[in-house]
Amino acid sequence: MKAIDEVDRRILRMLQENARMPNVEIARRLKLAPSAVLERIRKLEQRGAIRGYEAQLDARMMAHG
Repeated sequence: MKAIDEVDRRILRMLQENARMPNVEIARRLKLAPSAVLERIRKLEQRGAIRGYEAQLDARMMAHG
């Protein structure tokens, strides 16, 4: 299995901060092509480095229903 490099780590940090950040924005910040970022994210998902994406809910809003 290929080791995670610094670019992958940066992608993972960005996605951890905001999982909905568009690939185009990640690519802009890393000065990479969007297609390269998409490929890296897909590989990180396949290798299990990214196990999923989740929504963080506001418990107060959920209680009013």
